[in-house]
Amino acid sequence: MDYRCLKGTHDIIGIDAMAYDDVELAWKDIAVRYGFKPTRTPTMEMSELFTRSVGSGSDIVRKEMYTFLDKGGRSVSLRPEHTASIVRSFVNNKLYATEHLPYKVFYCGPAFRYERPQKGRLREFIQFGVESLGVKTAEEDADVILMAVRFFEEYDFPYVLKINYLGSDASRANYVDALKRYILPHLDTMCADCKERYTKNPLRMLDCKVEEDKEILKDAPKIKDFLSKDDILNYDTIKAILDNLDISYVEDDNLVRGLDYYSGIVFEIYLKDHEDFGAILAGGHYDHLVNEIGGPSLSSIGFSFGVDRFISFLKEEGRIGNEVETNINLIIPLGEDEKVKIAALIYRNFISGEKGIPCDISLQHSSISSAMKYASKAHYKNVIIIGDDEFKNDTVTIKKMDDGIQVNYSKDEFINRLEEILFGKRHHCCHHEEDGEHECHCHHEEEEKKN
Repeated sequence: MDYRCLKGTHDIIGIDAMAYDDVELAWKDIAVRYGFKPTRTPTMEMSELFTRSVGSGSDIVRKEMYTFLDKGGRSVSLRPEHTASIVRSFVNNKLYATEHLPYKVFYCGPAFRYERPQKGRLREFIQFGVESLGVKTAEEDADVILMAVRFFEEYDFPYVLKINYLGSDASRANYVDALKRYILPHLDTMCADCKERYTKNPLRMLDCKVEEDKEILKDAPKIKDFLSKDDILNYDTIKAILDNLDISYVEDDNLVRGLDYYSGIVFEIYLKDHEDFGAILAGGHYDHLVNEIGGPSLSSIGFSFGVDRFISFLKEEGRIGNEVETNINLIIPLGEDEKVKIAALIYRNFISGEKGIPCDISLQHSSISSAMKYASKAHYKNVIIIGDDEFKNDTVTIKKMDDGIQVNYSKDEFINRLEEILFGKRHHCCHHEEDGEHECHCHHEEEEKKN
């Protein structure tokens, strides 16, 4: 049998896996700087958690969830998104009573939706996201949007931020009545999805992708005309904060998001001139989800970022190369004496263990030529050679793989100047910002070469 990945899943290997790590670490760094803490939840939950929170009328629940009966006859689903699981964990563990509010967490992990695989969309996909549970002000909503924007600003990815305001329960109810009255004369000619959404979740009709339906909806009532005074005040506050920070945005009257629990501000971020990838990041405010899952009435806000979709963009743009750039060094023991291998292992433990410098070791090569071919193919930064002569003379030989320069060092000199030799870094004593009178007497090969 020919075993392959299931449709909509893929292996992430080599440079691609490194790119995933880089993107996820960049987001985690931003989240920590904004006061968010990590959390992890199961990939499986009781199906009712998602049907209740995401909404029975949503496309996710109607078409896309991976749902099955476990051996106990319980309906279980692979999580199609993280927010419901985060809120369930928050309620189950009574964190609303023990933690400072808002409770700010970030997550990163797989989610699953049975949809047609396409550009940047997979059936198993990685989401990074945040949730701020227990917010009370429009300023707190704005702060989460600012964090969402930070990634694109900090790493210089031109973006388009789209926003809309869905309003309070009363505002949305009045708007839905007006929207349904407008659509009713056209309903028979609209797509099957819109006909079902008309009764279950009329707002989702605004997101229809069928061109004929989009033409009908072009002149539909706008939710902004039904917002209450409090809604308008909150929306204006968020826009004023974005304006004051020179963050551009587009107000999109048809932006409603695909999950039923959203209320208040909703937002999406697209890569500028690459809108065909769809929203790279999306989120919004929600008022009732914590209460619906069994907790107190707490307003919250969050967003999720599609890691796979972003990686797909990077690859299409040629920003992920074919070669792995690495700072890993390779120790090669060469010689007949087994003590050479033991010495090499001792060096490796010192470098990787005590000094924390990435260092691999090759214990299978018997000749320098085969070892160097391996080092070149695997893109190691430096090769550290310990042979019979080095062992006898208490020295090491370093070969830099980028320029081929090879230098022999005494053991003591190598240990004392480890980072400088391997990475060209200066001694720590050369950096004394607070002590202006410090005089450094260190000598550096690079400076000596220049002189």
